[in-house]
Amino acid sequence: MAQYRQDNKEKIDQTRSRYLSENKERVTAYQKSWAASHKEEIAKKRAAYKMANKERIREAGKAYREENKHIISLKAQARANLAEKELEACPLKIRQEMEMALNIESPEDWYNFTRTQITKELPLPLRGYFQVLSRDRVLELLYPEENWVKGKFCFSSNDTWKNPEHVRDFLKTIEPRLGIREMDDWYRVSKKQILEAGAVRVLSAFGSIYSLLKFAYPNFPWNEDELSKRKKKSTQWYLKVSMQSLLEERGNSDTGIENYLHPDLFWSGKRNIELDIWFQNLNLAVEYQGIYFISSGSRFFSFTFSFLLSSFCFLFFLFLFLSLQYQHYLLLDTTILTPKHQFPSTFSFLLSSFCFLFFLFLFLSLQYQHYLLLDTTILTPKHQFPSTFSFLLS
Repeated sequence: MAQYRQDNKEKIDQTRSRYLSENKERVTAYQKSWAASHKEEIAKKRAAYKMANKERIREAGKAYREENKHIISLKAQARANLAEKELEACPLKIRQEMEMALNIESPEDWYNFTRTQITKELPLPLRGYFQVLSRDRVLELLYPEENWVKGKFCFSSNDTWKNPEHVRDFLKTIEPRLGIREMDDWYRVSKKQILEAGAVRVLSAFGSIYSLLKFAYPNFPWNEDELSKRKKKSTQWYLKVSMQSLLEERGNSDTGIENYLHPDLFWSGKRNIELDIWFQNLNLAVEYQGIYFISSGSRFFSFTFSFLLSSFCFLFFLFLFLSLQYQHYLLLDTTILTPKHQFPSTFSFLLSSFCFLFFLFLFLSLQYQHYLLLDTTILTPKHQFPSTFSFLLS
């Protein structure tokens, strides 16, 4: 039999090829049916073969990739170009399918998924886009109107912030938002500003600004004490940098000076007035009052405090009024009212009545202002004055 096969090898191969071409569908159906019925057996044999020939398979794959590096690169680029064309052709349809598969309600939900989770939970046709393209590129094509921040994304264990180059690339993306132009500018940036710029995950990975910058820029002599300072006047510095950029766009190179003691301006005590920001070429001064004067939280606290204080005074004088009323009733009920009782009784009654009405008015006015505060986002000056006045008065 072996001799016959060797002597008639070409004839046998031709007969087999002719049979397979004539019965292609039948053979394919049989192969699929056999593979489905022997699925577990095939998987076990494949796993055993891979385990037994692990090194040989690895070396063969490495040699193949090395020999066909150019061809593999061209194929990968072709697949990437095809995926981009498909995403550009119908982004809305693909986006809806992905959002439905991952239960995504808003674009912000994408920050909660790692690349591994995305490729695992998406069905095969949609998964392929993330396998041939980067996550940033896919989301950029699906949501062209969104400004994605890399630092907000979740990362899997094999895609952490262990590479200084990756950290530097990310910091370069947020530096324009922070107003940073040179290394020393990092000393004026607060932790809150860095977090608001989208560096929540990267900063939590390093723990402090100093550790983050030391890892990203190891050759720069960072001062840990300066970076960990609390009172940096970060928002004042950011205002100066923003105004400086605005002036540069209009051809003015004035850099501005912070905490400038003007030689020609004095307080009543003949002390020089300190200007927060001074642009000498324009003869322009900027006074920065801080976030306290414009934030709704601080106004809410001051109003709440004055509201509670006036409520306490109101209840106190209500108690005083009722007790004096009761005392007045007892005095009227006596048969003999001596002069020493008449004047204190009448005076205390009138005084408590006046205080009661005054704090009742104050209480109601602050209740109205408290309602305005909850109902509005911006408090106008006409509401600010009554609040301050009633707070100081109470």
